[in-house]
Formats: sequence, C-alpha cells, structure tokens
Amino acid sequence: MHQKKWLIYIVIGLIVSMGGVAYFLLCTAPGGNTIARQFTIPLGETRVSVVARSLYDDGFIKNAGAFRIVFSMRGGAIEPGGYLLSSGDTVWEIAHILSLPPTQKWVVIPEGLRKEEIAVILAHTFLWSSTTTQEWITYDTAQNPDYTEGVYFPDTYLIPLTESPTQIAKRFIAKFEEEFAPYATEALTQNIKWTTVIKLASIVQREAAGKNDMPLVAGIL
Repeated sequence: MHQKKWLIYIVIGLIVSMGGVAYFLLCTAPGGNTIARQFTIPLGETRVSVVARSLYDDGFIKNAGAFRIVFSMRGGAIEPGGYLLSSGDTVWEIAHILSLPPTQKWVVIPEGLRKEEIAVILAHTFLWSSTTTQEWITYDTAQNPDYTEGVYFPDTYLIPLTESPTQIAKRFIAKFEEEFAPYATEALTQNIKWTTVIKLASIVQREAAGKNDMPLVAGIL
C-alpha cells in the first residue's frame, strides 16, 4: 500500500513535470528581439489557423497549434487589421491582444464616391461623432481649393486609430498625387490644368453606364 502511494506520487510528479515542459516549449515567449512590431492580418482573413501560422512564421509564437488551442479557450473572433506584438509576449498574451480591436483598421474606398460618402465609411470605421464627420467634410478636406473633391484616392488603406481626420485626408491626397503624377505631366504638356482633368473624369464616371461606355462619354466631352 505504501509503495502504491509512492508510485502515484511519482506518476503525478511526472505528469506535472511533463506539463511544465510542454508549457515551456509551446506557450512561453520565443524571446529574442522583444521590441513591439506590427503584425498585420489581411483584409477578410478571420481563420485562426491561418493567423496562427503567420504568427509562427513571423516569430511571435513557438507553436501554431498551441495558439489555436489557447485562442479557442478564450473565445471570441479575430478582426483583420494591424496589431502591435512582441516576441517577448506569451501565447496567452498574444491571444488576448488579438481578441481586442486592432490598433490599425482596414478602410476600403471604392471608386466614384464623393467625399461625403467617404466620410460615412470613415465615421463607421473610426466611430467618429457627427461633428467630427461634418468637420472632415467642410474643413479637413477643404483646406486647399484644388483639393476639395476627386482627390481622395479609391484604394484599400490600413490606417492607425491614432491618425487624426486631417491626417487621413492628407493620406488620401498623397496616394492620389502618387498615382496621378504621370497623368498630371501629360495634362501639362497638352496645356490642360490637372483639376480640369479630374472634373472631366468625374463627369465621365457619373454619366457612363459602365467602363465600356466611358470612352464614348469622354469623346463627347
């Protein structure tokens, strides 16, 4: 009987030891460079298995399977966007961070929207008040007469939550200037002001029934 007790204690001790080793190997922080860096979950990606693999590939966790188990135990869903993570975080800490809203959010601006329509998308994404939304329309996007409309480039952006409405407007304009630069040069050679090109392009987009009709409408203009 006495021997059986000791045998039970030994088995329990082995189980605890093996559990501790497994936890150390699978769930503790990888270490190394512990400076926080960005981890981005692509737009539309919510699969924990895919995110776990990306975390492992980027050196944030030691084992993708361990992350999947821990995250499922916590519950909740993963939201695409940008997060600040460190290889000094344990798998539990990373699972907690990824269960929270991201520090950078995806914003998709379709083609052909007026800035009032873009403001609605931004207000929904960043939870702007009606006052902030109206200020973006009447002030943040109207500081330069040439940049009031048609220059808030349609694209997919990853924008920090800390970015101000004015900075977001400047971000869109910077993207527009980058993409429009070749056309601005061509317009200059034909002695056409770039703002006129934007106005004509906006009219073509509004009046044409589809992309196939755009050349016809442009030819008439």
